[in-house]
Amino acid sequence: LMDLKEYFSKVFGAGSYAHFYLLSDAEAIDCALSVLFCDTHSACGECAACRRWRNGFEGDFFALRAENGSKIKDEQVAEAIEHTKTKPIGKFGVVAVYEADKLTERAQNHLLKSLEEAPRGVVYFMETQHPQRLLPTVLSRAIKIRGRSSRTGGSTLTEALLSLDSDKRELAFSKYRGAKDQKQNLINELVLAADDIAAELRRAVLSGESDRAKMLEDLVLRLDRAASNIERNGHFELNLDLLVNRRPFGEGSWS
Repeated sequence: LMDLKEYFSKVFGAGSYAHFYLLSDAEAIDCALSVLFCDTHSACGECAACRRWRNGFEGDFFALRAENGSKIKDEQVAEAIEHTKTKPIGKFGVVAVYEADKLTERAQNHLLKSLEEAPRGVVYFMETQHPQRLLPTVLSRAIKIRGRSSRTGGSTLTEALLSLDSDKRELAFSKYRGAKDQKQNLINELVLAADDIAAELRRAVLSGESDRAKMLEDLVLRLDRAASNIERNGHFELNLDLLVNRRPFGEGSWS
């Protein structure tokens, strides 16, 4: 998580942060919070803000979790949104949504307006290992800076997806052609690939490669959309074609 810490230190230190980050690991949220709730945004562990956070001060923090392993309901989201309307004691107010794929569809729709129009200083972090289960409208508003500390290995598709060679991409996806029994395996590979490419995105941001960062961010979003479409019984072969040929999913385009 070192480059993740460096990334958050840079964006929060420079004031260039977004209002909504999607991660795939609860530990990545902890990393982000250690940077955010630090006077110097370095997770120094020594300043007054770090000590308050370490000692359990959560006045500026609201956690959303599924109750008893069920769903995160609309009324819980309403409570979180009310929390964001209270001026934070420090610089930031944070809502952290754990296992965000357990948000009901209604709860996700309720969150949308707050995600789009978050009060100044409010930051949302969502954690899920199943981003394809979130609504496309939610996914499209997130910055995918995803960690993967609890997983091992990456996706076999990552290199092909980053390649400019369409034949290489077709070869990588060929084993899924006409094999709908591979649906869940493909979804898993797409999620892992999105995590791999999000790590590349962090490095591009840190090195100031703005054009590459934009391309990578777009690719992560498209992978999430493809996984979501396939999970929701969308057109299996069509989604493969869109990924192989880098065609747009209804908007934008790949360079």
